[in-house]
Amino acid sequence: MTYKFYVVVPTYGRPDLLKRAIESVLRQNYSNWHLIVGSEDTSTSTWNVIMKFKQKLGGKMSIIKLPPHLRGPNRIRNLGIILALKMSDDPKNDFIMFLDDDDYLYSSDVLSKFLSIIKAYPEYYIYSFDSIDINGRLYASRPSGDINIYSYFRTKGPSDVAAVQRLNIYLEMGEKALLPWNLLGYEGITACQIYLWCFKNNKKCAIHITGIIGKVMDTRTESLTRRTYLDKMGIIQHARGLRKFFMLCGKACREYSPATYGEYLLKYSRILALLGYKNYALRNFFRGIFYIYRGVVHSRENFYNTREFILKIMQLLLICLLSFLDNKLQLNNALLRFRNNIIKKFEIVDIR
Repeated sequence: MTYKFYVVVPTYGRPDLLKRAIESVLRQNYSNWHLIVGSEDTSTSTWNVIMKFKQKLGGKMSIIKLPPHLRGPNRIRNLGIILALKMSDDPKNDFIMFLDDDDYLYSSDVLSKFLSIIKAYPEYYIYSFDSIDINGRLYASRPSGDINIYSYFRTKGPSDVAAVQRLNIYLEMGEKALLPWNLLGYEGITACQIYLWCFKNNKKCAIHITGIIGKVMDTRTESLTRRTYLDKMGIIQHARGLRKFFMLCGKACREYSPATYGEYLLKYSRILALLGYKNYALRNFFRGIFYIYRGVVHSRENFYNTREFILKIMQLLLICLLSFLDNKLQLNNALLRFRNNIIKKFEIVDIR
């Protein structure tokens, strides 16, 4: 039995970092992989790097080129899933991995280690390892072992661990589970749906192995998703994505982790404030505080890293308040620069 890994790399305007990410895939001692690189960037430098690797890899690499108005790395990730499904001969034994251009695989045997875990635990759909930052410090992890719908909501940074997914999960869930995410470009929707689907169908969803480093997260750089907050179009895209998340997964999130639900409400409040809907923003702001209180204080929710969660909430509250003060989307004013400096100073992880 052969296993194939499809590695999807979204990129925008960072050719040097893209080169580092792709080279980390090329160094893998397990050679049965296919690289999918996508961007809406129009700069020559980015596409020079992409085409150089395309000439080198030939059929082992595919390219996704989006028009500039269809922005966002999640669109590329979703199109990468669709492309991988079309190319795969055996979706049950083929896997997909997402690797942003500013991250890279930790060592040459990452895919080999994934393969050994996959063979040891064949009943799961998702397999994940730890990740570290550029300084070698642990960046994202989970409790070792089975990850179900309860622990999914209570484990922070689920998209930042190094993970691979079986392609057939999207086929088993049905086409409707994929397309809304593809159109709106918000990755939390599909991740939540996968865990809900496994829970309802009594299937084992994910397993995390601690102590194995899968990828390195370059925390010195700006996240790809945050780059879409450049104008009103990008912010509206995030608002629509979060609304879809509440429609599809809000009830489950509220039931299994009220504090996490409150965190999403604060993110939604911030976006509404930026768009000028202050009344709706304030309502969601106070709802978010209520659910965080209910989860952390009243329900005594236990998180994998409670201190990190509370610190992130405090930072998010500050940014929400700053967003209420400025809703004109004038990117050159002093207040917006101050808000961006706050984000960079605290290294706040936005929706990725």
